[in-house]
Amino acid sequence: MSLASVMLGLAALSWQNPTPSTRPVPPAISQRPARDSAIVSAWKVIDSLIPLRAPKSLTQEQAKAWLEQTDWLKSLNARIENLIDLVVAPAQRVAPPAPIDPKNIKALQDEAVAESRRFTFTSELLQTRHDKAMNAIRNMK
Repeated sequence: MSLASVMLGLAALSWQNPTPSTRPVPPAISQRPARDSAIVSAWKVIDSLIPLRAPKSLTQEQAKAWLEQTDWLKSLNARIENLIDLVVAPAQRVAPPAPIDPKNIKALQDEAVAESRRFTFTSELLQTRHDKAMNAIRNMK
């Protein structure tokens, strides 16, 4: 039996019968929509796998691999926590944009139309300039 299959078996057991996590789920995650519950579930599984002790039947090499994987789980747990602090929490603190005053909508539309006309005019000028330069180059050959 390989160490990977042992870890997968323990993950399956802890998934079916999770042990209570020692770390509370931060409010940034617990207040997220239901679609983000996978993050919470994964975090709880990782938290439940970290304190598990290696079975005594493992060889010395397998026990070493077990410790390395436990260290990796700890670093994964810390990275998830950092990501939540960096991404989820700031996203919840961002204020929604102020609504646009209906009186200003016409001015914004006029400004967009004027900018579009300037872009079209400039594009046509640049295209004409490019075509003349290319014709001059072609005539030199």
